Amino acid sequence: MQPDIESQAQDLLHNKFGIKGNLFGFQEECIMRIVKDRLDTFCIRKTGAGKSLCYQIPALMFKHYTVVISPITALIDDQVEALRKKGIDAQAFYFGNPADEDREDIETSFIEGKNQTKFIYTTPETFRSRADSFFSKLKISLLVIDEAQDMGVDDFHLIQALMQQNEEMRVIAVGDDDQNIYAFRGSDSKYMQSLLSQEGSKLYEMTDNYRSSKAVVDCANRFVQRISGRMKNTSIHSVTGEDGKVMALKSLFDAEIKVQGSTAILTRTNEETMQVAYELEQRGIYATIVQSMGGFRFGNLVDFLFYGIFVVTFSCNSHLNQRSYRNIFI
Repeated sequence: MQPDIESQAQDLLHNKFGIKGNLFGFQEECIMRIVKDRLDTFCIRKTGAGKSLCYQIPALMFKHYTVVISPITALIDDQVEALRKKGIDAQAFYFGNPADEDREDIETSFIEGKNQTKFIYTTPETFRSRADSFFSKLKISLLVIDEAQDMGVDDFHLIQALMQQNEEMRVIAVGDDDQNIYAFRGSDSKYMQSLLSQEGSKLYEMTDNYRSSKAVVDCANRFVQRISGRMKNTSIHSVTGEDGKVMALKSLFDAEIKVQGSTAILTRTNEETMQVAYELEQRGIYATIVQSMGGFRFGNLVDFLFYGIFVVTFSCNSHLNQRSYRNIFI
């Protein structure tokens, strides 16, 4: 990066985000493309690869607002809370947040440029419903499409319209086409591929994973080979230094569960989740259901991919409260 941009980015990394050391090469290149070259950028890789800093640091270097579109309100709340704890202003916009009686005043402050908040997090549904009355009236420096693999056709057309309306606005899409969990409602990673085909766009494939143990990563690498039409070709690599463990079970009832470190169990349905939680409770094993949150932060989750009936993953993640979240269900 150029010295002035590099020094500013490193200063934000250390003093705003509290991260020691230096940015990784792909992060530096992404930041330079966005800040200096003003080019659209696409970061494709799984959770824990360091994608968020690729847009959070440029957002603090731009004059106007950064709008982040994310499909899950719990993830939005998690990221907004994390930024606020670092002293960075962020505002969530989705149904019921902010409260109806405050929404008009808050939106007006953003439209008039009086609100000093840098980050606006919203859901695709809110983004579409408030496009004409709010988002199209904002001065947006950076539009971030989080979980970009979950874009639907309406989201895609709206983003295209905003790009044509605001030539100064840059777009960064972050996601993983292997994890399209909203296909049932019309989302498709082909829309992410369409954005990538735009002139000047560039794809960054990130291969290092900083959250998952080696066993979880190796399992994911084997599983994704079954998926056709993938955008990625390079296997991911765990850098946690932990071996971890993965077990695929046909039935939980005859299985011996030994809790070691942080444990997660994935099920096909919510009903199965409740059944598993009950069975573990009968065995005297404390558990919490992720959907209920209960203070659990999504940022502490390692990566999981589903196959078989259950996937049980073991990883010693020092960021987790071992007593409260020894067992996690999704």
